[in-house]
Amino acid sequence: MNSNVINESQFQELIDDLESRTDALYGRLNLVPELKGVFSKLLLTSEPGNNHRQFLSDKLPFVVEECFKGLRGFCMGYLLKTTRDPELSEDIAQEAILQLMNSTRQIHKPRPWLIQVCRNLLIAHYRNNNIQNDLLNTLEIESKISTQIDTDFDPSILTQFPDLFDKNDYKVLLEIMSHPDLKSYAQAKGISLEKAKQTSKELKHNFKAAWMRHEGWDATAKILSYQQYKALKRYVAQILEIVSSKDFSKLNKNNFGVEPAKFFEAFEGFEDLYEWSYFDNGEKSDLILVSTPGKGHPVIVTITLSFSDKGRIITHKCYQNQLRAILPPLPEIENNIVHKRCTLSFHQIEDIIKRAEESGKIIWSDSNNKPEV
Repeated sequence: MNSNVINESQFQELIDDLESRTDALYGRLNLVPELKGVFSKLLLTSEPGNNHRQFLSDKLPFVVEECFKGLRGFCMGYLLKTTRDPELSEDIAQEAILQLMNSTRQIHKPRPWLIQVCRNLLIAHYRNNNIQNDLLNTLEIESKISTQIDTDFDPSILTQFPDLFDKNDYKVLLEIMSHPDLKSYAQAKGISLEKAKQTSKELKHNFKAAWMRHEGWDATAKILSYQQYKALKRYVAQILEIVSSKDFSKLNKNNFGVEPAKFFEAFEGFEDLYEWSYFDNGEKSDLILVSTPGKGHPVIVTITLSFSDKGRIITHKCYQNQLRAILPPLPEIENNIVHKRCTLSFHQIEDIIKRAEESGKIIWSDSNNKPEV
């Protein structure tokens, strides 16, 4: 695509428009990241012309279709690798996508959800037909791990999946397991007990991260290795220090790869960090930093980054996100948050937001370009 056809600002406007249009249709499935990925690739190979919004309207059906094709391909990849049976894989992938489209539940992570559905369908198929008992046993173990992944699970259960993990990590895990406890392992290795505990901690983190990547997770820093995760936390701390001190020399010293003027423009109005999140987009990832100034609107900054082979963080760009609207805390939603998850259905949340809009509680950043709720 000719670089003169659409600039970065126009590109971001189109992405925001895509999000507002598709969120109303697929908000409960959280397909916006998938749809954005398809649309971004489309923009790289197409010329949208002068009427960018019309281009989006024309291409939206194609983008949605390609999104579901991509999810189906994701299912097929997992199923073919697991079963080596193209016909069975085709049937189950189709059924999994149908369940996704017909589900009335709020699905926060479509890809991990699809993996679990495919796995459950395989388990049911093998049980009903009393075949592939070894594979059935493996699938049942996988299912057990997936339900325990957010708890303090025993990583020894993962020894049945050596191909998923770093060979050195796997070797150390087997070595630790050969001893009755960490104290015995520390004595055998001639290291302190604290060092042994730290090694065990890193292994658990890395095994959990590898498993989550295997399951299709992408919108969490938990998929990073222990060293990458620590590097990212240091990176966030360095950024906050630079923002607070406005020291350009620190920006250059840490080699952020962003012009100082653009860096500080992105962080204009940013005060104390409220929260940060991480989204893996393949070769590059997005780090989202959120600040909630005392009397002002929230400030949200996106930093696009990647990890070098040696684990160093490379910054590609950073920019401040334009808020579409400000929605104050609503008791109807907050009272239905359990373990950081909303128990309301998509349609229930939709009704609450509509009522909030009617009562004037929503502050739109651009009333002339207000999305449909």
